[in-house]
Amino acid sequence: MRYEAFISYSHRDKTAARRLQNALENYRLPRALRLTPDRPGRRLRPVFRDDTELASSDDLTASIIQAMKESAALIVVCSPRATASRWTNEEIRVFRRVAPGRPILPLIIDGSPERAAPDCAFPEALLCDEHGAELPEPLAADLRPEADGRRGALLKLVAGLLGVGVDALRQRDQQRRLRAMGAITAGALVISLVTLTLAVIAERARDEADLRRGQAESLIDFMLVDLRARLEPIGRLDLLDDVGEQAGEYFQALGTLGSDEELLARALSLRQLGEVQFARRDLPAALEAFEDSRELTAALLDRHPSQAEYRFEQSQAEFWVGYVAWESDDLAGAERSFTAYHDHSRNLLEAEPDNADYQLEMVYALNNLGALARARGQPNVALTHIQQANALNERLLLADQADDTLRYELAQGYSWEGSALLDRGELAAADRVFSRGAELMKALWENGEDMRRGEEYAYLLGIHANLKWHRGEVNAADDLLGVCEMTFRRLIEHDPSNDSWIRGHHRCTLWLAETGLHLGRYDDSRRQVNDTLVALETATSGAGDDLELAAIQALGLCMSARLHLVAGQAEKARDDARECERLRSDTVGRGGAGVQLALARDLAGEAEFALGHPDRARARWQAATLALDRQQERTPKARALRLKLQWRLGEADDPGAHRQALHDMGFADPRYLPTSGALAGTGS
Repeated sequence: MRYEAFISYSHRDKTAARRLQNALENYRLPRALRLTPDRPGRRLRPVFRDDTELASSDDLTASIIQAMKESAALIVVCSPRATASRWTNEEIRVFRRVAPGRPILPLIIDGSPERAAPDCAFPEALLCDEHGAELPEPLAADLRPEADGRRGALLKLVAGLLGVGVDALRQRDQQRRLRAMGAITAGALVISLVTLTLAVIAERARDEADLRRGQAESLIDFMLVDLRARLEPIGRLDLLDDVGEQAGEYFQALGTLGSDEELLARALSLRQLGEVQFARRDLPAALEAFEDSRELTAALLDRHPSQAEYRFEQSQAEFWVGYVAWESDDLAGAERSFTAYHDHSRNLLEAEPDNADYQLEMVYALNNLGALARARGQPNVALTHIQQANALNERLLLADQADDTLRYELAQGYSWEGSALLDRGELAAADRVFSRGAELMKALWENGEDMRRGEEYAYLLGIHANLKWHRGEVNAADDLLGVCEMTFRRLIEHDPSNDSWIRGHHRCTLWLAETGLHLGRYDDSRRQVNDTLVALETATSGAGDDLELAAIQALGLCMSARLHLVAGQAEKARDDARECERLRSDTVGRGGAGVQLALARDLAGEAEFALGHPDRARARWQAATLALDRQQERTPKARALRLKLQWRLGEADDPGAHRQALHDMGFADPRYLPTSGALAGTGS
């Protein structure tokens, strides 16, 4: 065999699989098991672990199948993520087929070994054969502390690979350790004779160790700060993946060793590591790094409560922990950390009112609280926080007009302010604020120094285009979305592998197809939607619980359903609308998701009505009213959608009065208003 083992795992368990590979390849075999004809070396090398994503393929690649054929055993990293992984199950089935009779060794890292448990760790392919018949429950190594633990689980796997009993291997392993202890004991006598000499040498060695630790941390700092600064603008943070993992293990091994200055430097490096993981969308790894950083800065602040530097770094750690919670839709966790961040920033600013850095931190803190208030359906509170932040930012920019960081933050602030004004129904004011934000972001993008600004500029255009829809200015929305789509195309030409830019291009293309349909470009819209859905079908294959991809696919399916309705293909429209509804059902609980689900159900009802099923249509429209997010119902589009649903169901007491209220605030979006014969929208 070319490989000692093939490791099968869900890519969400990538870190555990990598550690397993390292542990197996670095395990030293007991002397009695070395130098056999089948195994001439001292270690179990090599072990195959595929490090590529399989989402872009319908089948396992030829290289992976060949690696299976050349592997003496299959090790399956078992967890609830592996259970849900299409590829882990497929690899088990293929290994049975191409390597019959070779051992399959499960390793539980998380979840339950019970077959009926909701968090069962075993993939279905381990529990049933290819015909669906149940197999005996596998005997697994169990990494969890309450089971085999790390060492015990490793020995079980090694025993399975060597074809020896676990007890025999454990005994030989223990004998090797005892021999090592005996050698140490014998050497202790010699060591005691030179203690005085070694004391002098140790002092020198300690100084050298401190120097080396400082050099190592300086190198890590360079990689996570300076090198990251060069890679991030071109979208290549993936090059830092291995650096991040090694740095995390290094810091974990050091613990709390070192002086206050060294602990602070370590906390900063951990935070930089977390930022890299965050940018790579590995939120669990990012949270672990940010929480470790927060623990170190909290200890320093506790020992030195009057030290402004330690309070500032503690505030940064709180912000990042809160940001991960926000991105994970944990509003309660985000509020705890964002409030702590605001309180630390206020404390610093009260001590030094003229400190520009502390003023900018207060801008960030106020915007965070504004975002939280918006998510909770409190537009008045949100607008107060955001306008306070923007006023402070405008004063800072007036004092330093060359500062691009201030200009960027103000552009973002205007975007938040425009959204809060829109929530309150102040559409004209929101339009003016969005325009100011887009102008600032466009200037930053066109200077060409940071490619990320292009993505943010494009998304701001998308938000502004939606506002233009609400005001009934569809041509203006179409123009903005054309620039949005073109901007993402330029970004992808720069780096075709950047997943975030590819997703942004999908969104803008679908938004552009929607305006195109309203403006009579049916063929262009059909082509844009079809091309995007084909690309998404490949991207979502094996993507698991990627909610962002699911949301984009739902948008495409709803748009496809609308096109089918316009073309008189009601049955195809119903199928696409139902699939859109299913995908949007999975995202209920996220901000505004109830409105999105209601739009999908409204469209499904329209398709049923076109098929001559008024009772089914009525059921979908009633379900749509139930899906409306109460926190979002204060927004104009949610009010208009409820009015349209009441109109469809014949329940509107005075639709004219509701329409007048929307008209008074300038809302004229043809996608939402209940006008007979008008094109209903997909809810972009």
